[in-house]
Amino acid sequence: MVTHDSNNIEKSLEVLGLNSKASPEEIKEAYKDLVKVWHPDRFAHDPKLQKKAGDKLSEINEAYRNLKDYHIKNDTGHAEESDKVRAEDKKTADNKESAKNTQTKTQSQNKTTQSKSKSSTRPIKRSDIYFLEPQWARLLARLFDVYSLSMPCGFIAGAMIKNTFLDGYIIQFFFTIMIITLMESFILAATGSTGGKYLLGIRVSNAAGKSLTFIEALSREFMVYAYGFALGIPFVFFYTMAREYKLLKRTGAASWDKHLSIRVSYSRIEKRKIYMFLFLFILIIAAYTYGFDMISR
Repeated sequence: MVTHDSNNIEKSLEVLGLNSKASPEEIKEAYKDLVKVWHPDRFAHDPKLQKKAGDKLSEINEAYRNLKDYHIKNDTGHAEESDKVRAEDKKTADNKESAKNTQTKTQSQNKTTQSKSKSSTRPIKRSDIYFLEPQWARLLARLFDVYSLSMPCGFIAGAMIKNTFLDGYIIQFFFTIMIITLMESFILAATGSTGGKYLLGIRVSNAAGKSLTFIEALSREFMVYAYGFALGIPFVFFYTMAREYKLLKRTGAASWDKHLSIRVSYSRIEKRKIYMFLFLFILIIAAYTYGFDMISR
């Protein structure tokens, strides 16, 4: 039988992010939240991160069992509750075993698909579902978002500085980038994604697995333009983009994700969403071409 000394209980509470006054209901709720955050399926794109998630989930399961056993020993006379907790413990053990099986199966799938193809788009068993590599998914999503927001934000910026001493193409360009940044931050904080990210199965959250606040989203957007695009400085942004590409390919996370403790999850994409992404992207490019043609006349 496991000995539940004070150090063991304190460590288990620390793993679940609780204090010594936590009730059984609070323990159960914290456990469920952490399982959602650290489940290995969320890191299927990166075997290393998936292994770390599996280890973390094992630690969470062990802490949860320790606290449940502790409450069973101290709640004497509640046999019915004890039976219920033991059933939950069995379910926890099954969950741990299922997580390990899922991790092993996903790693095997990754190795198989990598040996079959070096393409950035890797088909899995169903032909109508795909999983994009993180670096390509995020680049395409960023291009989609910038292009889709540039036109309306450009009109807003032009209206703001029209007939003022700031009126000019260069100033309008910087105003447009600023408004795009604010708009993307608002959408990201409100939905946890953007148009391009949604279509390509990308979701952004904070370290606790919750949606970003507006300030967190705004900080992320500024760091994207600073670290990823070097504030648009000619030639320099080629280096910064290549650096972030390699980092994403190697770790599945960009430098701004690490600095701000942001989690980016990737899911498999249905073929219809890929078609929708391509259709809308082509439509946006066509609208830009038509618009510039009208302006040049």
